[in-house]
Amino acid sequence: MNVAMNIPIDTIYMNHASIGPTTRQVNNLLQETTSQLSRYGEAALDLDKMIATWDNVRSLTANLIGGSQDGIINSTNTASGLHIAADLMVGEYHSNGNIVITELEFTTNSYIWQQIVARYDMELRVAGFDGQHFEFEDKIDNSTVLVCISFVQFSNGYRADLKRIAQLAHDHGAKIAVDAIQGLGAVPIDVEDLDIDFMASGLYKWMLGPMGTGIAYIKPQLLEEHDSFLVGWFSDQNFEQMSHHEFHPWADARRFQQSLGPIFYAIERTVEIISELNPQKTFQHILALQDKLIANLEDSTYQLDTVLETSHRSGILRFKHPAAEQVVNKLKEEGTITSFRDNGIRISPHFHNTTEQITTLSEQMLAIDQDL
Repeated sequence: MNVAMNIPIDTIYMNHASIGPTTRQVNNLLQETTSQLSRYGEAALDLDKMIATWDNVRSLTANLIGGSQDGIINSTNTASGLHIAADLMVGEYHSNGNIVITELEFTTNSYIWQQIVARYDMELRVAGFDGQHFEFEDKIDNSTVLVCISFVQFSNGYRADLKRIAQLAHDHGAKIAVDAIQGLGAVPIDVEDLDIDFMASGLYKWMLGPMGTGIAYIKPQLLEEHDSFLVGWFSDQNFEQMSHHEFHPWADARRFQQSLGPIFYAIERTVEIISELNPQKTFQHILALQDKLIANLEDSTYQLDTVLETSHRSGILRFKHPAAEQVVNKLKEEGTITSFRDNGIRISPHFHNTTEQITTLSEQMLAIDQDL
């Protein structure tokens, strides 16, 4: 499949764990719809087309994540999806309960639950990471209400064993909420097979979508038992009736769809592209690039700080170096974009990166190390 990127020809971009540049196709759609709105306002809107696009986006997303379309909505980012999960669980919060996260969680999947436990007089338990696995067994018990974890950890690329963790949570009567932003689009995921209750992700990293867009998944069975006040205009089946009337929410997750707009055309193309590329093939390509980089740096000062056990690999590698931040800055000066995270050099290639670019990156890193 021919997918054109907007990345300048003299730039090697390996920072998709931060922000993924949009494809040229998606960028063109964004420019076109923004231009039409700026010129014609409401007259540029085609509500029927947007509704059809909304339906298709939900169908495409359901296929991508292995879940039912009834559980899919679009949100604005990871946090907004997790907010819905947090509010849906209100009826299960109690003063003797606890919520479990891990010590490696990004702030989005930490702050929300810190706020919840403070409001409902609950306990926040933080599972440690021993360098190979999360230590959940002594944290999850029959008082656990929710386990909240990232599919892939942002700092070191560790991919969680979601099936095992979900089973452990469910064995104790708890639910599991997953922040999927560091895996979705680069690593295959199947929410039904993994038995995930809630999942949320922005689309602007590995999905290569616009900032301000995201998806959320709610296990459809939970919609029969839980509800939220986080609703909006399109949450009602009769959304074309705009004045005050009795609220008739959709029977599925669409009851939490707060807005629609022309940006859905760009979202649709985003999900189409990632689906057509095939996350499994994308993942294998990324792993091959990683293996070449690891081999090239094997006898150098750079120390790999990512678990290489197959079941825990993702699109992210992190290397330790005494001058890691300087290395990242010098790479940027040479047109190679990586990132400095948790005192390490985080490298996150995608489908469009090549073995030639990995060779160049390796040579640059070795030369920089010699100069420091």
